[in-house]
Amino acid sequence: VLQQLNQILAAELFHDSYLTIFLCIIDTSKHIIKYFNAGHPPLIQLDTKTKDVKIIDEGGSIPVGWSLQFDYDKEDEGVVECSEDKIFILYTDGIFECENNQGEQFGMEGFSEFLKEQCTENSLISLPGRFKKHLEEGNFDITTDDFTLLAFKKDFTQVDYKYKKTFLIKPILENVAAFSVECFETIRKICNNEDLAGECELIISEYLTNIIRHGISADKPEVIGIELIISDFIEFVFW
Repeated sequence: VLQQLNQILAAELFHDSYLTIFLCIIDTSKHIIKYFNAGHPPLIQLDTKTKDVKIIDEGGSIPVGWSLQFDYDKEDEGVVECSEDKIFILYTDGIFECENNQGEQFGMEGFSEFLKEQCTENSLISLPGRFKKHLEEGNFDITTDDFTLLAFKKDFTQVDYKYKKTFLIKPILENVAAFSVECFETIRKICNNEDLAGECELIISEYLTNIIRHGISADKPEVIGIELIISDFIEFVFW
């Protein structure tokens, strides 16, 4: 993929610029992540038990588009094992290069300390929002560069879910009805129980309406995360 991408970009589009990229394949059966880093900030691994932050920068190569003649070698591919206590973080350089009012960068050390304190397996979906708030409260400017953050871990629980999905919706009252109906249809179809689906629809509608009306500041709109889990029972998780 990188080889073909480089051929296209270097030959046809990029003359004075380039593209960094971190490309990975997560193998959930073998519990490994195979990755290739082309000039991008390295993968971070957080141990949930010890809170140790490890920067995984083995291998890798030059950014895409630098040289039409360059060949990306499979020997530069990296492999890291997933385990029950490991969280992985992908990000762009705007995360740690942003500056405050005094011209000081947040830095990788500051980023690592934040992850140790704030990154837990039950709050990964809200991590980007909480990190953005942390930077804003420290008067760091996040508007001058790309700002992307993704945290994930493998779920090793052996629950046989009938359905499990996470939704992200903007906190607008108009979105409540549409999402509530979607949940109703999903639960009715999977559980074959219209009364149960109706009860869940009412709960979702009431809860989301209260969050939007009373729980979110109007001048700082956020995103609401909802996870719907159907197994032997029905569970909603809100962020």
